[in-house]
Amino acid sequence: MIKNFGKVPLCNKIASRGFFIKGFCFPLCCRCSSIIFSIIIFYFIFINLKINYIIAFILSLIFITPTTIDYMRQFLYNKESNNFRRVITGAFAGIGIALFLCIIRSIYVAK
Repeated sequence: MIKNFGKVPLCNKIASRGFFIKGFCFPLCCRCSSIIFSIIIFYFIFINLKINYIIAFILSLIFITPTTIDYMRQFLYNKESNNFRRVITGAFAGIGIALFLCIIRSIYVAK
């Protein structure tokens, strides 16, 4: 694992799925990177959002669905996705996860 650091993403070890800057590969692939960045950004946007928990939960599922569909499409039908699609679906998943984390936080803070 250490010998490949900077050459391939650590999450899936496929070089074509990573971001490269001057020959150095980010430790996470395109999808994982966009998920992490979206969670960080949108968590702070949603943190003070006042919304019904059920609506927020449904919205979070809707945002996570494209990533699940893209993954299942690749896994079940052996259809290769591209990095643009991975970044977009990862960003949507990050938004959904951030919304879900804010729901959990608001439930526990309300107690």
